[in-house]
Amino acid sequence: MPSSVDIVECFLANGSENNDVANELVSWLTTDLRAGNTSNLVEIFPSLLILELDYTVALSLRRILKQMKSARRELGRTVELRF
Repeated sequence: MPSSVDIVECFLANGSENNDVANELVSWLTTDLRAGNTSNLVEIFPSLLILELDYTVALSLRRILKQMKSARRELGRTVELRF
């Protein structure tokens, strides 16, 4: 399996053109979130919000963001994205 850096770079390079790449990214994010690696996701997440996102991927990322916020709140931390 590719590393997280490879998955993110591949998505940023052609995620809007390839659904398999976007699905792999969403799968990795979900797995990382379930493993409790929210600090890693908080750092990576803002770079994933690109203008070329299709509706389905955008909704998946929104759902993951909500889960990240919930997980961080349980730990007494907040998630704040700055652009």
